[in-house]
Amino acid sequence: MQNALTLALPSGLQVLPYGIAEDADCFVVTRATARKYGLTSLADLAQHNGKLTLGASAEVKTRQVGVVGLKSVYGVEFKEFKSLDSDGPLVKGALKKGDVDVANLFTTDTDIKANDWVVLTDPRTLIPSQHIVPLVADRVADPTVRKALARLGNILTTAQLTELNRQVDKDKKDPEDVANTYAEQHGITK
Repeated sequence: MQNALTLALPSGLQVLPYGIAEDADCFVVTRATARKYGLTSLADLAQHNGKLTLGASAEVKTRQVGVVGLKSVYGVEFKEFKSLDSDGPLVKGALKKGDVDVANLFTTDTDIKANDWVVLTDPRTLIPSQHIVPLVADRVADPTVRKALARLGNILTTAQLTELNRQVDKDKKDPEDVANTYAEQHGITK
């Protein structure tokens, strides 16, 4: 996958090695919906074909990591698909209000934990790894930058990334301050 990405890039840009942290797609339900339908995994959704509504961005309707893959890999058929936004206020609001039963979010979204939503497991690996990928301009990819990004990629975990998101999203801290503090704490400074 990294080779394909590298080949598709315009000149002047380069991809550095992937990090260990991921911000992957996930499908979530409220705790009440999980209990009502006995949902813990994507496979469980097929037992309720024609009963549940999926909310997500429009592209999820035609993506493999979406309606197409849920049907082909898990046999899932939704009663309805509601085209909303991508991990934003529309899809989250619809999930909270019960306008959708299942929502496509990202694993580092702090609202998942804050709302006690249930992330459905993916036992058949429909959703591929979605690691953080540094994309840099050739003009700034000097050895210092490359070394710092390699170190960051090797230590930043998904849990840490989620916490950094929480500080920005919930605590309303400045993103640059949050990043600089993390870098200083982990020895990733110039």
